[in-house]
Amino acid sequence: MGISALVVFRAACRVQLQVGAAGRARRISRHGQGTAPRPDEVILDVVYNHTAEGGADGPTICFRGLGNEAYYILTEDKSRYADYTGCGNTLNANEPIVRRLILDSLRYWVSEMHVDGFRFDLASILSRDQEGRPMASPPVLWDIECDPVLANVKLIAEAWDAAGLYQVGSFVGDSWKEWNGRFRDDVRAILKGDNGTARAMAFRLTGSPDIYEQEQREPEQSINFVACHDGFTLNDLVSFNSKHNEANGDELKAGFVPPAGRLARAAPCAARGAWGKSARADAQTPTGPRRSAGLPCPRWSTRNGACPSEGARCTAGCCS
Repeated sequence: MGISALVVFRAACRVQLQVGAAGRARRISRHGQGTAPRPDEVILDVVYNHTAEGGADGPTICFRGLGNEAYYILTEDKSRYADYTGCGNTLNANEPIVRRLILDSLRYWVSEMHVDGFRFDLASILSRDQEGRPMASPPVLWDIECDPVLANVKLIAEAWDAAGLYQVGSFVGDSWKEWNGRFRDDVRAILKGDNGTARAMAFRLTGSPDIYEQEQREPEQSINFVACHDGFTLNDLVSFNSKHNEANGDELKAGFVPPAGRLARAAPCAARGAWGKSARADAQTPTGPRRSAGLPCPRWSTRNGACPSEGARCTAGCCS
């Protein structure tokens, strides 16, 4: 579930009603006026690294017209947008007015919509200064961590950006958890049968001590994920070396948590999706490689026999 890349107080259109309904249900239960507290939680995917205004050829909607140099990181001669996100622009997150916008947005989602936490897209962008240089103590990250309204929510960082800054195991702050990209890469390698992967996989299953067993970090700060809402689907993760999604109608949604993700120390992360549909897309691509023969097919267990995210029955043999 995510917010708009322009209006940070509004969810993306496809999830607005979901967030609202979940928020209302939690307000009732927390005030003791109705049902028992819900066991599930809402983690909101937030984008504070770029906006929908894009690069120099993009539309001027609001921030660019209000204060271009304040809201965006520009190149040294101020003639172009610095693009550390792959989306045409980069939000100047540590500028005071942008810091306030981010904090106000997070407080709104917690106090009004009662979300339980946030996953920060390309969170390493929030550690860059107005020149694009990584900072040792980024003000906005400490603002978020120290804010009393946000004290009890989950903070999950995608601890890298699109320009090569990689902070898994070294992200700023004490309360932040991190998507462990190394877990995804090493699980993928061993499932593909790559040579020399056993040692790395042993580290991943035991909490990635090569990354997190240091004074500043702990294994519990690792979020072990293999597939998510962007990037490869779980099927494609062990089928392709590069993007090959011409026939994929699933928008890169993933399927389930493999056994490695459930058994490894630290918190697992999964993205729901229609595995079977991805398999059909592969079947419709004559030149597309198939899933490795030795890999098990996930089996959804649902009352109506349909994939969890699809209305139609799966015909790929992956659902029961």
